[in-house]
Amino acid sequence: MEYLLTIFSDKIGPLLNRAWTYTQYVWNNLFKRSKPYTNEEAMEYAYGLLSGSIVEIQSFRNFSNGNIYIIAKAKEKKEEYFFKLILLKKVGSTFIREWDQELMSFTEDFEIIDLQKIGSHFILFIENSFGSGAGTRILYALNSSSKELFKVIEHHDWSDMTRVYTPTIEFSPKDIDQKLLKSLEKYALAKEMLKGKRVDFSIPEYAVRNWHRMNGEIKKGDVELYFYPGRPTYSSSPTEVVHSDNIEWIGYFKGPLCGYLKKKNEHFVAYSPGWTYDWPQHLKLKGKGIQFTSGNHTLHFELKGDKGILS
Repeated sequence: MEYLLTIFSDKIGPLLNRAWTYTQYVWNNLFKRSKPYTNEEAMEYAYGLLSGSIVEIQSFRNFSNGNIYIIAKAKEKKEEYFFKLILLKKVGSTFIREWDQELMSFTEDFEIIDLQKIGSHFILFIENSFGSGAGTRILYALNSSSKELFKVIEHHDWSDMTRVYTPTIEFSPKDIDQKLLKSLEKYALAKEMLKGKRVDFSIPEYAVRNWHRMNGEIKKGDVELYFYPGRPTYSSSPTEVVHSDNIEWIGYFKGPLCGYLKKKNEHFVAYSPGWTYDWPQHLKLKGKGIQFTSGNHTLHFELKGDKGILS
């Protein structure tokens, strides 16, 4: 009997704990006990420790341990370039500084969320750092109770035109608890992160990738072509346009050379560089085709039926 009771309690105990935790979560949210102060009150407490300018502030309570916090976005000195996120924890009738993080200039507003619904709030914010060919987007998630900092990192690289673009993903630390990881994934998706792509080479969006799929990085020889309806719809701006009787040749910034068949109302990718910075330039008609430069190469493309020739 004692053995059966032990088994019974081992199974029922965790269920009761989860039920009680969720009940507390609902109760605190229903009666707004998770927010102990108005923003005006939180600002008054924060200025007891912080100087400078506070531009955003929130307070929250973790019912898992009863602690009360204030999180502020501030510049403590006028000459500082970046804002900081500063976490204050209530001790007695005062506050102490628990954590801070300098923010990059391209940081989205922070949010305070009980991600796991267990009474311990996370502070979440996203930093963006992008250039013309690459960039990084990082979701930060600070556990306000344990001060553990988790990251979901997206590395973006548009410079390689030979592959279908999908960001590479990294998690820090790598061994994030699976339940927390699922919550972070859900939040990241809502913020337009962790978005992959299913590739359909029959639509113009993937015309460049389709060209490289069929031709690799060819600069001489026969070129396989795929014809799409209508005018080209490449994402960047045209830099040069040259007209022959039947074809409008269009060179795109950090993109491909496209041909638009005027009578058929169709377009095709004639040439695409492997590296975006070798985009086709100096377009001019020559013979029955088009001459252009790509990086250090001077190339000539001629349309022959449903194929092309690069020389």
